[in-house]
Amino acid sequence: TNFHDFMIVVRALGTIYDFYFDGQLVGTITVGIPIAVMQPATQITNNGAAASKTLDHDYFQFVVTGIVRG
Repeated sequence: TNFHDFMIVVRALGTIYDFYFDGQLVGTITVGIPIAVMQPATQITNNGAAASKTLDHDYFQFVVTGIVRG
């Protein structure tokens, strides 16, 4: 098994979201972007394969820039 890199880049003051998988852009959304509080989560479901499942979160980074308090 290999490790994979998943990344979401938020641009244009939160109006454009780019999704990357192993450094390659795989999708962009500009509509239907949630405005509610979001929390990172991971779920493993049974896909009919072996009963043993493993998920290693080696690194997680959440960066918010441009916040202004008035």
